[in-house]
Amino acid sequence: MNLNPLRLGGIALLLLACGSAPPRELIDARAALDNASYGPAPEFDPAGLYVAARALQDAETTYELDGNCEKTRDRAYVAMRKVERAETLARTRAYEAQATESARQVWNEQVRRYLRAVAAQAGRP
Repeated sequence: MNLNPLRLGGIALLLLACGSAPPRELIDARAALDNASYGPAPEFDPAGLYVAARALQDAETTYELDGNCEKTRDRAYVAMRKVERAETLARTRAYEAQATESARQVWNEQVRRYLRAVAAQAGRP
């Protein structure tokens, strides 16, 4: 096989192009963090969202320095898990807040009924 400089340059360019594409894990982690930013996480778990953003930044930095390598994919995977954790914790806290408010409303209604019943027994309208 004759490797002339033009063919060698083409092969080098092809290898460079293949190595420059971000890994799927990094793309997915970016999208997940973006989506999480519009959900309950900013309100109910801002610290978890911050930790996830820092983990994603670590993955981005690794990608910039080392390209599409195992270390980059590993860090992107970790970032994705931290985003998922923040979203899950935020949803749990949101549901707990909703349940607490519902329980409070039920309790208040029961107290009002009780007070009306006591007032009616006492002969008051």
